[in-house]
Amino acid sequence: MNTSEALKELGLSQKEADLYLVS
Repeated sequence: MNTSEALKELGLSQKEADLYLVS
């Protein structure tokens, strides 16, 4: 599973994902 697919599964936007990855 790549990042884009994971984001779609979680229903997160790219910006939201960036916040989670940074924190």
